[in-house]
Amino acid sequence: MKSQKVLSFIFFLCLSVSLMAQGPWTQKASLGGNARHRPFTFSIGSRGYLGCGWNGVTMYQDVWEYDPGSNSWMQKADYPTGPRLSPFGFSIGNKGYVGCGLDQNLYVQSDVHEYNPVTNTWTTKASWIGTPIFGGSSAVVNNIGYVMCGDDWDLGYWRHNEVYSYNPANNSWTFTTTFPADGRRDPCAFVVNNKIYVGTGSDNTYTDVGDWYEFNPANGVWTTKANFAGSPRSQAVAFGVNGKGYLGTGGQMDVQDFWEYDATLNTWTEVNSFPGQGRENSASFVIGNLAYVACGTSGTNYSDCWEFNSNNMVGINENQNLEMGSSVFPNPIVATAILKIENGNVNVENELSIFSSDGKCVMKKKFNGNELEFSREGISAGMYFYAVNTNGRKIASGKMLIQ
Repeated sequence: MKSQKVLSFIFFLCLSVSLMAQGPWTQKASLGGNARHRPFTFSIGSRGYLGCGWNGVTMYQDVWEYDPGSNSWMQKADYPTGPRLSPFGFSIGNKGYVGCGLDQNLYVQSDVHEYNPVTNTWTTKASWIGTPIFGGSSAVVNNIGYVMCGDDWDLGYWRHNEVYSYNPANNSWTFTTTFPADGRRDPCAFVVNNKIYVGTGSDNTYTDVGDWYEFNPANGVWTTKANFAGSPRSQAVAFGVNGKGYLGTGGQMDVQDFWEYDATLNTWTEVNSFPGQGRENSASFVIGNLAYVACGTSGTNYSDCWEFNSNNMVGINENQNLEMGSSVFPNPIVATAILKIENGNVNVENELSIFSSDGKCVMKKKFNGNELEFSREGISAGMYFYAVNTNGRKIASGKMLIQ
Protein backbone atom coordinates (compact mmCIF):
# COMPACT_ATOMS: atom_id res chain seq x y z
CA MET A 1 0.00 0.00 0.00
CA LYS A 2 2.86 2.38 0.83
CA SER A 3 4.56 1.78 -2.53
CA GLN A 4 1.23 2.37 -4.28
CA LYS A 5 0.91 5.75 -2.56
CA VAL A 6 4.44 6.68 -3.56
CA LEU A 7 3.78 5.72 -7.17
CA SER A 8 0.54 7.71 -7.10
CA PHE A 9 2.40 10.74 -5.75
CA ILE A 10 5.08 10.45 -8.44
CA PHE A 11 2.40 10.19 -11.13
CA PHE A 12 0.63 13.25 -9.74
CA LEU A 13 3.92 15.19 -9.58
CA CYS A 14 4.81 14.29 -13.16
CA LEU A 15 1.30 15.20 -14.31
CA SER A 16 1.54 18.56 -12.54
CA VAL A 17 4.89 19.33 -14.16
CA SER A 18 3.63 18.29 -17.60
CA LEU A 19 0.61 20.56 -17.23
CA MET A 20 2.90 23.50 -16.50
CA ALA A 21 4.98 22.83 -19.62
CA GLN A 22 3.39 23.84 -22.92
CA GLY A 23 5.60 22.70 -25.78
CA PRO A 24 8.82 24.70 -25.44
CA TRP A 25 7.30 26.93 -22.75
CA THR A 26 7.38 26.25 -19.00
CA GLN A 27 6.12 28.74 -16.45
CA LYS A 28 8.66 29.63 -13.78
CA ALA A 29 8.62 31.61 -10.54
CA SER A 30 7.27 35.13 -10.99
CA LEU A 31 9.45 38.16 -10.45
CA GLY A 32 9.79 38.95 -6.75
CA GLY A 33 9.06 42.64 -7.30
CA ASN A 34 6.06 44.49 -8.67
CA ALA A 35 4.53 43.68 -12.04
CA ARG A 36 5.94 45.95 -14.74
CA HIS A 37 6.89 46.51 -18.37
CA ARG A 38 9.82 48.07 -20.24
CA PRO A 39 12.53 46.82 -17.85
CA PHE A 40 16.15 46.11 -18.80
CA THR A 41 17.59 42.59 -18.84
CA PHE A 42 20.90 40.82 -19.29
CA SER A 43 22.46 37.54 -18.18
CA ILE A 44 25.81 36.74 -16.58
CA GLY A 45 26.93 33.14 -16.28
CA SER A 46 24.10 31.07 -14.86
CA ARG A 47 21.97 34.02 -13.72
CA GLY A 48 19.53 36.39 -15.38
CA TYR A 49 18.98 40.01 -14.32
CA LEU A 50 15.92 42.24 -14.68
CA GLY A 51 15.43 45.74 -13.36
CA CYS A 52 13.73 49.14 -13.57
CA GLY A 53 10.64 49.53 -15.80
CA TRP A 54 7.23 50.84 -14.75
CA ASN A 55 3.57 49.95 -14.37
CA GLY A 56 2.18 52.86 -16.37
CA VAL A 57 2.15 55.14 -13.33
CA THR A 58 5.04 54.23 -11.04
CA MET A 59 8.60 53.84 -12.28
CA TYR A 60 11.03 51.41 -10.60
CA GLN A 61 14.75 51.21 -9.87
CA ASP A 62 14.88 47.78 -8.17
CA VAL A 63 17.00 45.02 -9.71
CA TRP A 64 16.41 41.26 -9.47
CA GLU A 65 18.55 38.19 -10.12
CA TYR A 66 16.97 34.96 -11.39
CA ASP A 67 18.54 31.58 -10.54
CA PRO A 68 17.16 28.82 -12.79
CA GLY A 69 18.73 26.16 -10.55
CA SER A 70 16.51 27.07 -7.60
CA ASN A 71 13.83 28.76 -9.75
CA SER A 72 13.95 31.83 -7.52
CA TRP A 73 14.44 35.58 -7.68
CA MET A 74 16.68 37.59 -5.32
CA GLN A 75 16.70 41.36 -5.03
CA LYS A 76 20.02 43.05 -5.76
CA ALA A 77 21.41 46.59 -5.50
CA ASP A 78 19.08 49.21 -6.97
CA TYR A 79 19.92 50.94 -10.23
CA PRO A 80 22.18 53.75 -9.00
CA THR A 81 20.57 56.86 -10.53
CA GLY A 82 16.94 56.25 -9.67
CA PRO A 83 13.93 54.82 -11.47
CA ARG A 84 14.31 54.27 -15.21
CA LEU A 85 12.00 53.38 -18.11
CA SER A 86 13.17 51.56 -21.27
CA PRO A 87 16.92 51.70 -20.75
CA PHE A 88 19.13 49.41 -22.83
CA GLY A 89 20.84 46.46 -21.21
CA PHE A 90 23.49 43.93 -22.24
CA SER A 91 26.32 41.93 -20.70
CA ILE A 92 29.95 41.42 -21.70
CA GLY A 93 32.00 38.83 -19.86
CA ASN A 94 31.04 38.89 -16.20
CA LYS A 95 29.62 42.42 -16.13
CA GLY A 96 26.28 43.94 -17.09
CA TYR A 97 25.77 47.34 -18.72
CA VAL A 98 22.65 49.54 -18.52
CA GLY A 99 22.08 53.05 -19.82
CA CYS A 100 19.89 55.78 -21.31
CA GLY A 101 16.10 55.51 -20.88
CA LEU A 102 13.61 57.90 -19.32
CA ASP A 103 13.91 58.97 -15.69
CA GLN A 104 10.97 59.43 -13.32
CA ASN A 105 10.45 62.98 -14.58
CA LEU A 106 10.27 61.63 -18.16
CA TYR A 107 13.58 63.19 -19.18
CA VAL A 108 15.67 61.05 -21.49
CA GLN A 109 19.12 60.26 -20.08
CA SER A 110 22.59 59.33 -21.40
CA ASP A 111 24.27 57.86 -18.31
CA VAL A 112 25.67 54.30 -18.42
CA HIS A 113 26.49 52.00 -15.50
CA GLU A 114 28.26 48.68 -15.06
CA TYR A 115 26.98 45.98 -12.72
CA ASN A 116 29.36 43.59 -10.95
CA PRO A 117 27.45 40.54 -9.63
CA VAL A 118 30.36 39.43 -7.42
CA THR A 119 30.33 42.63 -5.36
CA ASN A 120 26.69 43.51 -6.13
CA THR A 121 27.75 47.05 -7.01
CA TRP A 122 27.22 49.54 -9.81
CA THR A 123 30.01 51.67 -11.33
CA THR A 124 29.47 54.69 -13.56
CA LYS A 125 31.00 54.28 -17.02
CA ALA A 126 31.44 56.49 -20.09
CA SER A 127 28.18 58.18 -21.04
CA TRP A 128 26.33 57.47 -24.26
CA ILE A 129 27.65 59.81 -26.98
CA GLY A 130 24.60 59.92 -29.25
CA THR A 131 21.32 61.74 -28.77
CA PRO A 132 19.89 60.31 -25.53
CA ILE A 133 17.31 57.62 -26.30
CA PHE A 134 14.85 55.16 -24.85
CA GLY A 135 13.32 52.12 -26.55
CA GLY A 136 16.42 51.06 -28.47
CA SER A 137 17.66 47.51 -28.96
CA SER A 138 21.00 45.97 -28.06
CA ALA A 139 23.25 43.06 -28.98
CA VAL A 140 26.77 41.81 -28.24
CA VAL A 141 29.29 40.34 -30.69
CA ASN A 142 32.90 39.49 -29.80
CA ASN A 143 32.80 41.40 -26.51
CA ILE A 144 31.54 44.61 -28.10
CA GLY A 145 28.09 45.92 -27.22
CA TYR A 146 25.88 47.49 -29.91
CA VAL A 147 22.89 49.75 -29.22
CA MET A 148 20.59 50.56 -32.12
CA CYS A 149 17.86 53.08 -32.87
CA GLY A 150 15.55 54.39 -30.12
CA ASP A 151 13.37 57.46 -29.52
CA ASP A 152 14.67 60.78 -28.20
CA TRP A 153 11.29 61.81 -26.64
CA ASP A 154 12.28 65.44 -25.91
CA LEU A 155 12.49 66.40 -29.58
CA GLY A 156 9.05 65.22 -30.59
CA TYR A 157 9.24 61.43 -30.46
CA TRP A 158 11.87 61.29 -33.21
CA ARG A 159 13.02 57.74 -33.92
CA HIS A 160 16.75 57.42 -34.60
CA ASN A 161 18.61 54.98 -36.83
CA GLU A 162 22.15 55.41 -35.51
CA VAL A 163 24.11 52.46 -34.13
CA TYR A 164 26.80 52.95 -31.47
CA SER A 165 29.21 50.38 -30.05
CA TYR A 166 30.71 50.09 -26.58
CA ASN A 167 34.14 48.62 -25.85
CA PRO A 168 34.54 47.77 -22.16
CA ALA A 169 38.31 47.31 -22.57
CA ASN A 170 38.81 51.07 -22.95
CA ASN A 171 35.39 52.21 -21.65
CA SER A 172 34.49 54.04 -24.87
CA TRP A 173 31.52 54.55 -27.18
CA THR A 174 31.93 54.84 -30.97
CA PHE A 175 29.50 55.70 -33.73
CA THR A 176 29.49 52.51 -35.80
CA THR A 177 26.92 52.61 -38.58
CA THR A 178 23.43 53.69 -39.57
CA PHE A 179 20.48 51.33 -39.61
CA PRO A 180 19.55 51.03 -43.32
CA ALA A 181 15.94 52.19 -42.97
CA ASP A 182 13.91 54.80 -41.12
CA GLY A 183 14.50 55.31 -37.41
CA ARG A 184 12.79 52.97 -34.98
CA ARG A 185 11.39 52.83 -31.50
CA ASP A 186 11.11 49.40 -29.86
CA PRO A 187 12.69 47.30 -32.63
CA CYS A 188 13.84 43.75 -31.97
CA ALA A 189 17.36 42.38 -32.27
CA PHE A 190 19.24 39.13 -31.66
CA VAL A 191 22.59 37.58 -32.58
CA VAL A 192 23.09 34.40 -34.62
CA ASN A 193 26.59 33.26 -35.68
CA ASN A 194 28.22 36.59 -34.76
CA LYS A 195 25.83 38.60 -36.92
CA ILE A 196 23.18 40.96 -35.61
CA TYR A 197 19.62 40.69 -36.90
CA VAL A 198 17.35 43.68 -36.29
CA GLY A 199 13.99 44.95 -37.49
CA THR A 200 10.32 45.56 -36.73
CA GLY A 201 9.46 48.49 -34.44
CA SER A 202 7.63 51.78 -34.94
CA ASP A 203 9.03 54.20 -37.55
CA ASN A 204 8.78 57.97 -37.86
CA THR A 205 5.34 57.76 -39.42
CA TYR A 206 4.23 56.01 -36.19
CA THR A 207 3.68 52.85 -38.23
CA ASP A 208 4.57 49.38 -37.02
CA VAL A 209 6.79 47.69 -39.59
CA GLY A 210 8.05 44.18 -40.29
CA ASP A 211 11.26 44.67 -42.27
CA TRP A 212 14.35 42.71 -41.30
CA TYR A 213 18.11 43.26 -41.72
CA GLU A 214 21.43 41.58 -41.01
CA PHE A 215 24.48 43.50 -39.79
CA ASN A 216 27.92 41.93 -39.95
CA PRO A 217 30.21 43.72 -37.46
CA ALA A 218 33.26 42.09 -39.07
CA ASN A 219 32.91 44.14 -42.26
CA GLY A 220 30.23 46.71 -41.39
CA VAL A 221 27.85 45.49 -44.11
CA TRP A 222 24.04 45.54 -43.86
CA THR A 223 21.99 43.00 -45.84
CA THR A 224 18.23 43.11 -46.34
CA LYS A 225 16.59 39.86 -45.26
CA ALA A 226 13.15 38.27 -45.52
CA ASN A 227 10.53 40.39 -43.79
CA PHE A 228 9.25 39.17 -40.45
CA ALA A 229 6.48 36.70 -41.31
CA GLY A 230 4.06 37.71 -38.56
CA SER A 231 2.05 40.92 -38.54
CA PRO A 232 4.15 44.13 -38.51
CA ARG A 233 4.72 45.18 -34.93
CA SER A 234 6.69 47.04 -32.30
CA GLN A 235 7.21 46.34 -28.60
CA ALA A 236 7.75 42.63 -29.27
CA VAL A 237 10.34 40.46 -27.52
CA ALA A 238 13.22 38.59 -29.19
CA PHE A 239 16.24 36.44 -28.40
CA GLY A 240 18.79 34.21 -30.08
CA VAL A 241 19.35 30.69 -28.76
CA ASN A 242 20.69 27.40 -30.15
CA GLY A 243 21.67 28.97 -33.46
CA LYS A 244 18.22 30.38 -34.25
CA GLY A 245 16.42 33.66 -33.59
CA TYR A 246 12.98 33.98 -32.02
CA LEU A 247 10.52 36.89 -32.03
CA GLY A 248 6.96 37.21 -30.79
CA THR A 249 4.22 38.97 -28.80
CA GLY A 250 3.85 42.75 -29.01
CA GLY A 251 1.97 44.77 -31.60
CA GLN A 252 -1.16 46.87 -31.27
CA MET A 253 -3.24 43.81 -30.40
CA ASP A 254 -0.87 42.30 -27.79
CA VAL A 255 -0.63 39.01 -29.65
CA GLN A 256 0.88 35.71 -28.47
CA ASP A 257 2.33 34.31 -31.69
CA PHE A 258 6.02 33.37 -31.81
CA TRP A 259 8.31 32.89 -34.81
CA GLU A 260 11.67 31.22 -35.47
CA TYR A 261 14.21 32.77 -37.84
CA ASP A 262 16.69 30.49 -39.63
CA ALA A 263 19.58 32.73 -40.67
CA THR A 264 21.04 30.08 -42.98
CA LEU A 265 17.83 29.65 -44.96
CA ASN A 266 16.61 33.24 -44.40
CA THR A 267 13.16 31.91 -43.48
CA TRP A 268 10.61 32.48 -40.76
CA THR A 269 8.57 29.63 -39.30
CA GLU A 270 5.74 29.96 -36.81
CA VAL A 271 6.34 28.00 -33.61
CA ASN A 272 4.35 27.39 -30.44
CA SER A 273 2.62 30.55 -29.25
CA PHE A 274 3.56 32.25 -26.01
CA PRO A 275 1.20 30.62 -23.47
CA GLY A 276 0.78 33.60 -21.18
CA GLN A 277 -1.58 36.48 -21.78
CA GLY A 278 -0.85 38.36 -25.02
CA ARG A 279 1.28 41.39 -24.19
CA GLU A 280 3.82 44.01 -25.22
CA ASN A 281 7.03 45.43 -23.74
CA SER A 282 8.20 42.18 -22.15
CA ALA A 283 11.90 41.46 -21.68
CA SER A 284 14.08 38.41 -22.28
CA PHE A 285 17.44 36.97 -21.33
CA VAL A 286 19.29 33.78 -22.26
CA ILE A 287 21.06 31.39 -19.89
CA GLY A 288 22.92 28.60 -21.66
CA ASN A 289 20.57 26.96 -24.14
CA LEU A 290 17.40 28.31 -22.53
CA ALA A 291 15.65 31.64 -22.95
CA TYR A 292 13.38 33.42 -20.48
CA VAL A 293 10.57 35.92 -21.15
CA ALA A 294 9.26 37.97 -18.24
CA CYS A 295 6.88 40.81 -17.38
CA GLY A 296 5.09 43.02 -19.94
CA THR A 297 1.66 44.59 -20.18
CA SER A 298 -1.66 44.35 -22.00
CA GLY A 299 -3.18 47.17 -19.98
CA THR A 300 -2.74 44.75 -17.09
CA ASN A 301 0.87 44.51 -15.90
CA TYR A 302 2.56 41.13 -15.46
CA SER A 303 5.34 39.70 -13.32
CA ASP A 304 5.27 36.13 -14.66
CA CYS A 305 8.32 34.42 -16.15
CA TRP A 306 8.41 31.72 -18.84
CA GLU A 307 11.27 29.45 -19.87
CA PHE A 308 11.69 28.63 -23.58
CA ASN A 309 13.42 25.40 -24.62
CA SER A 310 13.69 25.17 -28.41
CA ASN A 311 14.29 21.40 -28.17
CA ASN A 312 10.70 20.90 -27.03
CA MET A 313 8.86 22.62 -29.85
CA VAL A 314 5.83 20.75 -31.17
CA GLY A 315 3.27 21.46 -33.87
CA ILE A 316 5.45 23.87 -35.82
CA ASN A 317 3.44 25.49 -38.59
CA GLU A 318 4.83 26.95 -41.78
CA ASN A 319 3.75 30.54 -42.35
CA GLN A 320 0.29 30.61 -43.82
CA ASN A 321 -2.59 33.02 -44.23
CA LEU A 322 -4.92 32.27 -41.35
CA GLU A 323 -7.49 34.97 -42.10
CA MET A 324 -11.09 33.98 -42.69
CA GLY A 325 -13.85 35.95 -44.35
CA SER A 326 -15.80 38.24 -42.04
CA SER A 327 -18.53 40.87 -42.15
CA VAL A 328 -20.09 43.54 -39.96
CA PHE A 329 -23.80 44.39 -40.40
CA PRO A 330 -25.07 47.03 -40.53
CA ASN A 331 -22.08 48.97 -41.76
CA PRO A 332 -22.21 51.98 -41.19
CA ILE A 333 -23.07 51.34 -37.53
CA VAL A 334 -25.55 53.57 -35.73
CA ALA A 335 -26.01 51.81 -32.38
CA THR A 336 -25.36 48.05 -32.57
CA ALA A 337 -23.95 45.64 -35.13
CA ILE A 338 -23.29 41.93 -35.64
CA LEU A 339 -19.85 40.58 -36.51
CA LYS A 340 -19.82 37.26 -38.38
CA ILE A 341 -16.80 35.08 -39.14
CA GLU A 342 -17.03 32.55 -41.97
CA ASN A 343 -16.12 28.98 -40.97
CA GLY A 344 -15.20 30.06 -37.47
CA ASN A 345 -14.62 27.46 -34.78
CA VAL A 346 -17.54 27.62 -32.34
CA ASN A 347 -15.53 25.91 -29.60
CA VAL A 348 -12.79 28.52 -29.17
CA GLU A 349 -12.64 31.93 -27.54
CA ASN A 350 -12.04 34.87 -29.87
CA GLU A 351 -11.25 38.49 -29.16
CA LEU A 352 -12.52 41.44 -31.19
CA SER A 353 -10.34 44.58 -31.18
CA ILE A 354 -11.46 47.85 -32.75
CA PHE A 355 -8.87 50.50 -33.69
CA SER A 356 -9.23 54.15 -34.64
CA SER A 357 -7.55 55.41 -37.80
CA ASP A 358 -4.51 56.50 -35.76
CA GLY A 359 -4.03 52.97 -34.39
CA LYS A 360 -5.52 53.45 -30.90
CA CYS A 361 -7.50 50.49 -29.58
CA VAL A 362 -10.94 51.78 -28.57
CA MET A 363 -12.69 48.49 -27.74
CA LYS A 364 -11.90 44.88 -26.91
CA LYS A 365 -14.49 42.13 -26.48
CA LYS A 366 -14.07 38.39 -25.99
CA PHE A 367 -16.62 35.95 -27.40
CA ASN A 368 -17.07 32.30 -28.26
CA GLY A 369 -18.10 31.03 -31.67
CA ASN A 370 -18.32 32.84 -34.97
CA GLU A 371 -20.83 35.62 -34.20
CA LEU A 372 -20.86 38.60 -31.86
CA GLU A 373 -23.42 41.35 -31.36
CA PHE A 374 -21.84 44.50 -29.98
CA SER A 375 -22.72 48.17 -29.43
CA ARG A 376 -20.68 51.26 -30.24
CA GLU A 377 -20.49 52.09 -26.50
CA GLY A 378 -19.90 55.79 -26.95
CA ILE A 379 -17.28 55.52 -29.70
CA SER A 380 -17.35 58.72 -31.75
CA ALA A 381 -18.26 58.76 -35.43
CA GLY A 382 -15.56 57.91 -37.95
CA MET A 383 -13.71 55.17 -39.82
CA TYR A 384 -12.41 52.24 -37.73
CA PHE A 385 -10.56 49.00 -38.29
CA TYR A 386 -11.26 45.70 -36.57
CA ALA A 387 -9.31 42.50 -36.01
CA VAL A 388 -10.31 39.17 -34.49
CA ASN A 389 -7.69 37.05 -32.76
CA THR A 390 -7.76 33.40 -31.68
CA ASN A 391 -4.92 32.17 -29.46
CA GLY A 392 -2.83 35.19 -30.42
CA ARG A 393 -3.33 34.78 -34.19
CA LYS A 394 -5.35 37.14 -36.35
CA ILE A 395 -8.15 35.21 -38.08
CA ALA A 396 -10.25 38.08 -39.45
CA SER A 397 -10.01 41.82 -40.07
CA GLY A 398 -11.80 44.62 -41.87
CA LYS A 399 -13.13 48.19 -41.78
CA MET A 400 -16.24 49.67 -40.23
CA LEU A 401 -17.83 53.08 -40.31
CA ILE A 402 -19.58 54.47 -37.24
CA GLN A 403 -22.11 57.24 -37.79
